[in-house]
Amino acid sequence: GSGKNWRCQVYGKTGTAEAVLGEQEVNNCWFSGYCKMNHSTYVVTVLIEKGQSGSASALPVFEDITEYLCDKNYVLS
Repeated sequence: GSGKNWRCQVYGKTGTAEAVLGEQEVNNCWFSGYCKMNHSTYVVTVLIEKGQSGSASALPVFEDITEYLCDKNYVLS
């Protein structure tokens, strides 16, 4: 895993799929995760076409989204 210290409790999984676009080999990468809220749960999937890997390309976007939610006090810290 990519264990790191998050401001809120999150769970998720990265993924990378090799694909061919035209004649070029590319990676389509994603991170699907969720974080606990005051009375509910947010589920977020980030998909990056032509990325590096799920952890390098999609996870930082997921982190930005969850940081925003924490800043707005939507997420339990």
